[in-house]
Amino acid sequence: MSSVIVVKYGFRRAVIAAGLRGAPGTGGGGGSAGVSSFNTRTGVVTLTGADVTGALAYTPANNASLAAVAFSGAYADLSGRPALAAVALSGAYADLSGAPFIPAAPGDIGAATAAQGALAGTAVQPAALTVQLGLKVDKVAGYGLSQENFTAAEKAKLAGLEGSHYRGTYLNLTALQTALPTALAGDYADVDAGTADPVQRYIWDDSDDEWVAQAGSADPITAAQVKTLYESNADTNAYTNAEKSKLGGVAAGATANADTDTLAEGATNKWFTTARVLATVLSGLSLATGGAITSADTVLVAFGKLQKQITDLITTVNGKQDALVSATNIKTVNGTSLLGSGDLVVSGGAGSDWGDIGGTLADQTDLQAALTARALVAGLPSRTVTASGSVTPSDAGKWLICTSATPITLTIGAEATATWAVSGVLPMFHIMQVGAGAVTVTGDGFSVVLHADDTNVLDGPGAAATALWRASNTWSLFGRLVAA
Repeated sequence: MSSVIVVKYGFRRAVIAAGLRGAPGTGGGGGSAGVSSFNTRTGVVTLTGADVTGALAYTPANNASLAAVAFSGAYADLSGRPALAAVALSGAYADLSGAPFIPAAPGDIGAATAAQGALAGTAVQPAALTVQLGLKVDKVAGYGLSQENFTAAEKAKLAGLEGSHYRGTYLNLTALQTALPTALAGDYADVDAGTADPVQRYIWDDSDDEWVAQAGSADPITAAQVKTLYESNADTNAYTNAEKSKLGGVAAGATANADTDTLAEGATNKWFTTARVLATVLSGLSLATGGAITSADTVLVAFGKLQKQITDLITTVNGKQDALVSATNIKTVNGTSLLGSGDLVVSGGAGSDWGDIGGTLADQTDLQAALTARALVAGLPSRTVTASGSVTPSDAGKWLICTSATPITLTIGAEATATWAVSGVLPMFHIMQVGAGAVTVTGDGFSVVLHADDTNVLDGPGAAATALWRASNTWSLFGRLVAA
């Protein structure tokens, strides 16, 4: 087998028939490979370099004669290079003079943009569109979706219709209860045992969770069946005509109770309890009438009479003297209570009585007893003394109760500072020692003169003394004093 090789360069053409295999000169390739013909030469043709260069009209270059640029390709190696064009400096294809147009965007060649390509990726493809179109029904002239017009209102009405609640037919109630132990409100089913056995419809009682026979859905129930059904209920008993008559004679709402503990209380008539009686307000109570309470009086009237009597008694009692008790609100003299009218006269030694109290002090013992008794009878006020201090006219007629545990001194002030009033009764004050501290009574320096038969010191706890005014800045002290 041989092939024809056409070598073309310029306007000259060389045709070479090359033997690929077989005997030389036969077009085969036996022996050594060779060319069976070269242009007009036939037979075994041995090609030389000149034949090739001649056929190609090409003379190989002498490497030694080639410039450096032939090997480096660098512009810098060009000898005698002309002025550089813009492309030599920028390297941009656009700066080539006479350069052909190169597309820069998909639209330059009529292709889709990136955004269009993204949409194309999600678009329905023709194959898929064909499949979907094959599932459509061809439109029939004169018809819409159906042969009858179907409006949106009718569609909404149809959607609002309740679904069927029919749950099937069963041989007996047990079969129904076994198959459907629970159901929905409104569900119903038929029980039919077969030929000659009327069908019985049962509806689901949602409140009691059970199937209930629907009255009138089968043959009418006989009286015997009614009795059987009634007595089969554990909550029912035989109901006689006598019991019916008895029930008819009972008042509406009446109840039978053994006592009031099980009787319901009404809203208006309440039980009569102790707590309610005690909490009852005495509305309408009148206090205008007193007098004795009678059996004809109501509780409210009786309370009014009692309160009127109490109010009247309070007014009367307020003007009465408290009960007089010896040593409590009745003073005693030498152990004898003083009660009744008349004048009390206390007598002593010669020339010593109330009219002669400002005279001589010869009978001081009798005078002391008389004055002490008078003070006790009068029920004098008192002032507690806890430390040394002055005795002023405000202490006239008082008991000065000395409670100090340490010695104290009571000083009678001069009348230049405070005047002791004298109007028929001589001023005086009384001292009683209660505490352990000794009590000394003295006058104010040289202004006040204090006379005493003994010392002017009380004779210990329980001792008492009286200071009597005799004249301006002149006092007498007598009582249980420390002996001189």
